[in-house]
Amino acid sequence: IAISTPQLWSFIELDDANLTYGYGDFCAVGESNDRSLARVKTQLAHAEQRYLTVRTRPGWALSDATRALMPKILNPLTLFSLTARADGTSLSGAIQALATQCYTSLHHLSISSPESFGESQLLAHDTHPSRTLPAIIFRENTPRLRYLSVHGLLFDWSILRGLRALRAVYSDVT
Repeated sequence: IAISTPQLWSFIELDDANLTYGYGDFCAVGESNDRSLARVKTQLAHAEQRYLTVRTRPGWALSDATRALMPKILNPLTLFSLTARADGTSLSGAIQALATQCYTSLHHLSISSPESFGESQLLAHDTHPSRTLPAIIFRENTPRLRYLSVHGLLFDWSILRGLRALRAVYSDVT
């Protein structure tokens, strides 16, 4: 039954340089990269064109093989929910993807910078591009976005439309 139920395959978690899946105690943490990649390919095949829920965590890093899968994982037509808590390059990659394509199915976006978790503090006047979400993400590329959570990143509030829930956290520790 599980193999023939695409919705059961549609949750993908990328965690600590290992790909994992599931919730809570059911996560397959510590898989080898080869096994992880094979599992994600299987998940994507079984999920077919169902909406995907993708979650990353701090420490997430992309191998070359995982990077090659990202266009399928972050598919603009099937990505329904993205929770991105990642560092430098990985977070920049997710932001770049959101800024360059229209995600017509994306309803839920939660994005967090590791700086907001105490690794280094951002100042309120710091508008470095890697710490600011491009306006095009909200203005044009996420027309069905309803739930937004932003932690430790700046963004233009004036262009937000149609949200049902907004959570924004930004600490100025000087």
